Amino acid sequence: MENYIIDGNIIRVHQCLYPSLHNISEESHQKIQECMIKLHLEKNKTGRYEMFLENVNKHINNNELDVLQHRLSSHIDNNIISSDRKYSVDEVNIYKYQNCELSSILYSDENFLSFIESVGGYFRKQENKIRTKNIRTVPEPDGSYTEYINATMVITELSKLRQFIKTYQTVNPLFCATVASVSILCIHPLADGNGRLSRFIFNLILGRSSNNYIPLTELCHAARSGYVLSMREAMLFSEWDSAVHFYCTCLSLAIGWSELSSM
Repeated sequence: MENYIIDGNIIRVHQCLYPSLHNISEESHQKIQECMIKLHLEKNKTGRYEMFLENVNKHINNNELDVLQHRLSSHIDNNIISSDRKYSVDEVNIYKYQNCELSSILYSDENFLSFIESVGGYFRKQENKIRTKNIRTVPEPDGSYTEYINATMVITELSKLRQFIKTYQTVNPLFCATVASVSILCIHPLADGNGRLSRFIFNLILGRSSNNYIPLTELCHAARSGYVLSMREAMLFSEWDSAVHFYCTCLSLAIGWSELSSM
């Protein structure tokens, strides 16, 4: 079954299809394994967020983000809509005060939905509950746009996501965090703040504290085409290697490991 259907110049996301570890390349397996070893060494260190942010800003200011670009980035850079979020500090502050316990969040669908709405409430002054209306991307110049999963399917899809996280969080946390982050973007459960929620969950699955939160926001904004194309490739075509590469490279740039080759 397809992830999407095409209706004229409209792409309608139909569902999230969750991968297994067999669906990614050997190179992606190796990148994940290398990152997990280094993440484990960093996990219990405190006061690292500021250092990570300094590393990220250094790469952005030096225009050293080619490694985050997608193979098609040069074809669409001028048409990619810029993200309105440039900084991760708000996410870190919310992360600090939420004091989330992953096992509790995943205990039931009710807990998972409550967590999403609780976090969503911090992202928007107006009510930011699980959406009940269909939403879409801003139309391109030719009038085309992507419509996210139908509102009637959001609760079902979030239940599937919860089960996926429960299955993979201990088997392969980084693979799990990557897939979960993309899936939140695919489901788009909130009226606003889905990108922030996806990065929040990414850090939560990796067991990060607010002191060693991985600042993805700055990199997702600065390398917008690589981010958008990698996410869409996974979301629409179930091709996960570019998404794995993007997140692993973000970790490399933030934490200060040697850079990886471009996609």
